[in-house]
Amino acid sequence: MPVTDFLSRSAIYRQLYLLFHYPEELPAPAPGIKGWAPLFSLIEGAAKAGLEALQVEYVRLFEYRPKCSPLESAWRKEVRREAVLSDILDLYRRAGLHCSPSMIPDHVAVELEFMHFLAFSRADRVGKLEEEGFLSYQRRFAEDHLLLWLPAFCRCLKDESRLDFFREAASLTIDFVKGDIARLRGFTEGV
Repeated sequence: MPVTDFLSRSAIYRQLYLLFHYPEELPAPAPGIKGWAPLFSLIEGAAKAGLEALQVEYVRLFEYRPKCSPLESAWRKEVRREAVLSDILDLYRRAGLHCSPSMIPDHVAVELEFMHFLAFSRADRVGKLEEEGFLSYQRRFAEDHLLLWLPAFCRCLKDESRLDFFREAASLTIDFVKGDIARLRGFTEGV
């Protein structure tokens, strides 16, 4: 996989994690994003909806009695919350990262940011994962975490959001992540 592919994947994961942070300002394309028409349509729609509408809907969906919890542990009923958090924190630590006390490690934005970090690190060939392989590490994180709850979370957003922005963000996210993981599987079979 060429370095440009890693950089493109990194930029897309960066854009996706920014979509799930509380909107302090209207979304804009992240550096390195070019030619992804659905994203530009999403950003144009956000501008039409307005910042205040995005903020109100964010709180309704994700914070006050959330309609669609942005936390992995809320969706994975078969596993205790502590086990989910412990595993995620261990994966972050093994990658050389530490969560600040204010971060919620299983928040969708943080998990997508981790995928961004892994793709960027692979492109840059830095970090502590060289011996295990960045691609297999990304695949493991996605299969053991993201893919176990992200589809249900995105379906919830499509069903519950009053704004096209969050419905479209959900579609972009799940479509990209599923496609990316399928590609990773192709590169890491037998690793």
